[in-house]
Order: sequence, then C-alpha cells, then structure tokens
Amino acid sequence: MFSLEINYQTKVPHQFEALFKQLGRQTLSLLKIRMSLSVSLAFVSPGVIKKINNRYRHKNKVTDVLSFAGLNELLICYSRSVKQAGQRGHSIKHELSILFVHGLLHLLGYEDETDQGVKKMASLVAKVLNQSRLS
Repeated sequence: MFSLEINYQTKVPHQFEALFKQLGRQTLSLLKIRMSLSVSLAFVSPGVIKKINNRYRHKNKVTDVLSFAGLNELLICYSRSVKQAGQRGHSIKHELSILFVHGLLHLLGYEDETDQGVKKMASLVAKVLNQSRLS
C-alpha cells in the first residue's frame, strides 16, 4: 500500500495527488516491494529548498528535489520544475513525474552518486513512467 500527504507551501496551479499515488504504487510494484509506504511531499519555494539543500547537503544552490529517507519526506521546488520542463521540452506533469519517482527511489535506498547509480535510477524512472504512459 502506498499513501501520500502533500503540503503545498508554494502556489501550484494543479493538483497532482492522484498522479503521484499512481506513480508510487507502480514504483513499489516494479521493485516488487510489498511493504506499506507512507510519504510526505512538500512543494516549496526556491529559497526554502536552497536553504535546506545548503543545511543538509552543503550545496548552497536551488535544486529540484530533495529526499529525506529517514523521514520519508520529499521536497520539490515547483518553480524550478517549471523551468526545467521548458528547458527539456516536455510538460510540467512529465517533469514532476520524473522528480517524484526519482525522489521516491532515494527514499527506497537508491543512490545517484556513482555512474552506475545514475544509470540504474534513470532506467527505473523510465520504466515507471512508461508503465504510466507518461514517458
């Protein structure tokens, strides 16, 4: 079972709860994870995510998504996501789907600090999005 709580700390013009719940269930299914997982997601401003990124990762810059595995928390910077979607030539729905699944994989123990980890996570994100017909 996958459950999700969303905290909108910044203005997000659309609701994505159903999409993210579907992506969460599909991620767990793909990975054959049978445990229940409850995730908290917050949409935050660039200033907030930069401050948290600096505090916990010692990177004083805005990022798109942060994951806190011990807390099962994800933070997504919506305005950064909008910018990236435009740069990459796809919809905000697609960009947020990528970021959500990527963050969820971090919560489940996957890493992207090595080339192998980057490739594995990118492959898993693509598989989940393909199952969701969002690729």
